[in-house]
Amino acid sequence: EIEMAALFFLCDNLRYSFEDAIEKVSDVMLSTESAIDCAEELFNEIFDVSSEIACYINYERYLRDLELNGCFCSFEFNGVDYVCLNADSI
Repeated sequence: EIEMAALFFLCDNLRYSFEDAIEKVSDVMLSTESAIDCAEELFNEIFDVSSEIACYINYERYLRDLELNGCFCSFEFNGVDYVCLNADSI
């Protein structure tokens, strides 16, 4: 199912041909977590945030920046919500 979602993302969102999408499908990083959970996890990994200061971080704004910069892309496939975590590097 996740491979089919990756193919859908490549063809529908990035406009790859089916043949090119098949070659790139393994490069797609997908998550079924919410986009905000993915953004929070990424931020905390990059900046090694302690739990004491995590409550002061505006993860919604960070997620917005990730989406505006093309890093994250949310989409639905077959009734499941996905987040592509590396949309800008495929």
